[in-house]
Amino acid sequence: MGDPAGVGPELIWAVWEAFRDDDVALVAIGDSAVLAAAGGGRSIAPVEPPFELPFDPPSLRARGSALPVFSPGATSARYAPGRPSLEYAPAVIAAIETAVGLALSQAVDAVVTMPIAKSVLQQAGFAFPGHTEFLD
Repeated sequence: MGDPAGVGPELIWAVWEAFRDDDVALVAIGDSAVLAAAGGGRSIAPVEPPFELPFDPPSLRARGSALPVFSPGATSARYAPGRPSLEYAPAVIAAIETAVGLALSQAVDAVVTMPIAKSVLQQAGFAFPGHTEFLD
């Protein structure tokens, strides 16, 4: 999802709208409340563990017109667009770690990252300059 205060949540909806009818299984990883709020009235479908891995298009398409969302951590803080906050950094880090873990375990074929507030994550203890370096 990237930073909740950034453009990531809106970008996720745009990507999902563009590819949801294709034979591609998309699942968003991030705070479900943030993604629901960014959805402009569109629905999310929570994906709860244990879930079937690897994710497959038929099971995700069965969720109908709702964006599948796996939330490894909630922000537990109000966010203001354009204003990154240390309060929700742990949820952003959890989403990055979860996505990369799913890729390393070959449960998913790819990870698409959204913009993050690097300085905020570093203040929260993220030991990498950004998620690109985390992927290395």
